[in-house]
Amino acid sequence: MIVLLSFVLCACSSVQPKFLPRVQDEPQQVLILSHVPVSDDIHYFTAGQAWAGAVGGLIGAAIAADLGDGPHAQMVSQLRERKAEFSAAYHAAISARLGTDSRWEVVQESPDYIVQLSVEKYGLHAASKFDATMRLYWGVRFELYDAAGSLIWSKPSGAGGMELPVFTVEEYLTDPAKLNQAIEIASIEIANRLINSLNKLEKRSQLSEKALEGNKESVSRHSKKAP
Repeated sequence: MIVLLSFVLCACSSVQPKFLPRVQDEPQQVLILSHVPVSDDIHYFTAGQAWAGAVGGLIGAAIAADLGDGPHAQMVSQLRERKAEFSAAYHAAISARLGTDSRWEVVQESPDYIVQLSVEKYGLHAASKFDATMRLYWGVRFELYDAAGSLIWSKPSGAGGMELPVFTVEEYLTDPAKLNQAIEIASIEIANRLINSLNKLEKRSQLSEKALEGNKESVSRHSKKAP
């Protein structure tokens, strides 16, 4: 697993094919790497003032100081403490979505493809400029590699729209289950969106292979007719 992770993280990120190469007949076997890196960037915008587009490092420390000891500062601190929950939920949702899709089989060794997940940003965003409610904001990336470690597909996704529940900061702080609820809804939405996109690549691959086989058959027939 360590070897797999090392070549995944070192692979070139600029390869963007037009379709997904097929390795064998369905289902395609895929290994989802257990380590899901989480950025230190916290997206946090209130209705009254955008405290930060990215809270992290020295900038994050300065912003936290500006927030003082109020509920927003407490919320940023809680988000940072709970960042592992975002990676765990993302991994679980992708695993569940692939695991119930007939096109794919999740395996632990000898995969056709390898998936690297990452959380690029997470936090809360004002649900409305007219009240104090806030909505989960979450940005992720899905990367697909072949068994040799070459990047095949890289896709960003996220959640933060009307499908997510809204609560005040005080409600998030006093009832941690509210953030759990938002994370669960968002992770399922993200997983469905990403795997649907992935399956479109897989479908285009099948069509491309059928077209290629048809061309080969046509060439073969014409060759036989040639004097």
